[in-house]
Amino acid sequence: MCVNMPKTIKEERLRWVLPIYNKEVKLKDIVKVCPYGKRTLERWLAKFKQYGEAGLEPRSTRPKT
Repeated sequence: MCVNMPKTIKEERLRWVLPIYNKEVKLKDIVKVCPYGKRTLERWLAKFKQYGEAGLEPRSTRPKT
């Protein structure tokens, strides 16, 4: 069993976004090994820049009505 497995969706998203945000690695390089698409990572990065960690919390896509 791997010790560093993310426990929540937010942790999983942080795992991919933080290295890009901290300029440790470029987005185009992460896309090669990441199971998520480039556009998804761009969205997560924008939410992280705007709202911080709270922006990476999953949101319901269920209709409001």
